[in-house]
Amino acid sequence: MFLLFVFRISRHKPSVWHRDADLPWYADWRMLAATLALSCAGILVRSVFRVIELSEGFKGPLATNEGAFYGLDTLPLFIAVAVYVPFWPGRFVPRRIEKEQERQSDGSVDEVEAKEASSPREKS
Repeated sequence: MFLLFVFRISRHKPSVWHRDADLPWYADWRMLAATLALSCAGILVRSVFRVIELSEGFKGPLATNEGAFYGLDTLPLFIAVAVYVPFWPGRFVPRRIEKEQERQSDGSVDEVEAKEASSPREKS
């Protein structure tokens, strides 16, 4: 699904795809997409390893091999998590969007209160 999303954005929405092209590589949203792809790949490698390991049983060759455990279980999971240290998703959300959302949420509450105060309430 993620790869399909990236493909469709690059193909059908070039303005979105190239939106951050003038920014440094560490601020480009496409780098965040690559980080997510690497993270997903690490989780998939670990998942396939665990399925094969458990299909062999608790005394199977993969379950009793420490090197296979570290190389195919721990390392991919570590990479899947560690890639977010330099590419934290919150850094890719522009501050102006956050401020606009705060303003809208504050304004919408005030508008609702003003409408309720100005409109006559029905008595039952």
